[in-house]
Amino acid sequence: MHHNPAYILFSDPQALNKWGFLYVQFRATAYYFILPTLGYILKTNSFNIAICAMNFVNSIFLMIFTEVFNQPPLVTGVVGLALWITNAVFALILLLMLIVSTIFVFFRENPDGRYQIMADDRTSFMKSQTHLTTTTELDALAATARGDK
Repeated sequence: MHHNPAYILFSDPQALNKWGFLYVQFRATAYYFILPTLGYILKTNSFNIAICAMNFVNSIFLMIFTEVFNQPPLVTGVVGLALWITNAVFALILLLMLIVSTIFVFFRENPDGRYQIMADDRTSFMKSQTHLTTTTELDALAATARGDK
């Protein structure tokens, strides 16, 4: 009707309440930026998604260990072996990622090092005291009041 997807997204209260958290921070004309943002979120959170998926698989394996399903002992043994292998592989991958990121931290240059450190020039804002002499009019008046010569 309006030939504008942004109008539909921002005028429909049901869509706004359900999916508004994805696009209200953007201008109405930038509605298409939702997909790259979701892609970026999935790329950057893939590490956490993998950990949650592994926790889910572990919970299923541990549920099988409780013999709720009345499976034969051979199934429990195979599931135990699968649990051990998947956790070992996942821990190895996490360890390798940790080692690689640690190597990057130690051997990469500091990106802030290419900028010059800001000088401390607070003294440049102080009034110059070169025009003041040791004896000012008030010092002379005080000396006269005391009777000094």
